[in-house]
Amino acid sequence: MVDQAEGYVNVGFRGKDLYNKLDATRREIMFEGDTRAALACLNGKGDRDQRFFCKFSADEENCLCNLFWRDSTTLIKYGCFGDVFLFDNTYNTNCYEKPLVLFVGCSNHLTSVVFGCALLMDENIKSYTWVLGTFLSSMDGKKPKSVLANGDQAM
Repeated sequence: MVDQAEGYVNVGFRGKDLYNKLDATRREIMFEGDTRAALACLNGKGDRDQRFFCKFSADEENCLCNLFWRDSTTLIKYGCFGDVFLFDNTYNTNCYEKPLVLFVGCSNHLTSVVFGCALLMDENIKSYTWVLGTFLSSMDGKKPKSVLANGDQAM
């Protein structure tokens, strides 16, 4: 293309413009099958990690509602540092405007440790009950001594 335009100056766009266009096209393709792609990615992680845990729920139309995952490293860290964890969510920060729930603790070195992640359909008691039950079952039933939350009534 540079040769056809007789130099970079005459092309009309920069390398970054080309990168952005290719990335946008790739994202369009991915969003068509995003649920399938996410589950395939998580299944791939499960193939490589024997203690990887992933669970999801679907509605009556077979659409993904809730998704939880954690790997073997987070299981080990929860065994060491899981006496207390923060149960919090961020809302409307992803393209689906769904709550992202993080289970976060603190190590002996005062660094943050993520124990698990979940995408939820909404912020209601049913969703939080599902994710907390799923979290505990993924951690072999080990319950924390304390849980910190942001004070949301549904939590």
